[in-house]
Amino acid sequence: MTIARHPSATWLPPSWRVSTLLAFRGIRRNLRRSILTAAAMMLGGGMLILAFSLSDGGQEMWIREAARMGNGHVTIERPEFRTERRIGNSLASEVRVIVADMLSSGEFLP
Repeated sequence: MTIARHPSATWLPPSWRVSTLLAFRGIRRNLRRSILTAAAMMLGGGMLILAFSLSDGGQEMWIREAARMGNGHVTIERPEFRTERRIGNSLASEVRVIVADMLSSGEFLP
C-alpha cells in the first residue's frame, strides 16, 4: 500500500523531515527561550564583528601613523606589505639586526 504525499514534501529525506518537524515543535513549545537564545546569538555575533572591525581599524591607524612619522627615512619591508599592510608582513628580527649593523658601519648614510 502506498501513501499519497503532497508534492512539496518530497524535497527532503524522511529523516530530515522528522528532525525539522521536531525542531519547529521545540521552538513553538519554548518560544521565549528560543527568542532569548536567538537574540543572544545575534548580540554576540554583532559584538564579535564590532571587535574585529575596531581591531582592524586600529591596526590600520597604527600603521598609517607610523608611516607618517617616518617620512624621510628608509623603510625595508616585504613586497606584500604595500598591498596588504599587515603586521605579519613586517620583517623578521634577524633582518632588523642586519640592517642596524649595516647602518651603524658607516657605509650607508643615515
